[in-house]
Amino acid sequence: MVEIIDLVDENDNVIGEEELVQAHINKQRHRGSNVIIFKDKSKKEFLVQRRSENIFSNPLKLCFPGGHLQKGETYLEGAIREIHEELFKKSKETLNLKLLFKLKKETDNDPEFLSIFELIHPGPFNFNKVEVKELLWLKPGEKLEEFTGTSKLTQEELMKRNLI
Repeated sequence: MVEIIDLVDENDNVIGEEELVQAHINKQRHRGSNVIIFKDKSKKEFLVQRRSENIFSNPLKLCFPGGHLQKGETYLEGAIREIHEELFKKSKETLNLKLLFKLKKETDNDPEFLSIFELIHPGPFNFNKVEVKELLWLKPGEKLEEFTGTSKLTQEELMKRNLI
């Protein structure tokens, strides 16, 4: 399936559209959302996923759930869609996401505006085994060397803002 995404300028204004793969090849700025899922309100542990070996970028690296926004999606719509695709397969569970902050990032050869949302959810999860190899509950700073550049940046920003 060809995924079409919005391209954006330096101020996050839509300036066009492109196929996701082509946007990555051309390093064109676009949008994404990630969700930091905490096991409980203590926020001592968060959920990460080990990317499948089938993923085109950063296979087998750890990352936060989420992904690219499709053409015309809001950050919240994209976050909810991605979480359902990756972690709640075949579920229509209502997710109460809270926006934490937005990043402008250049990591992983993927220039992007990224909105970071929070979700308190202990599981269980019915994850998409095509995209996700395994799920892990981690504490801040654990296995940092195994994270994608984007998820390292996100975790550092979460720590800097005292959110984890």
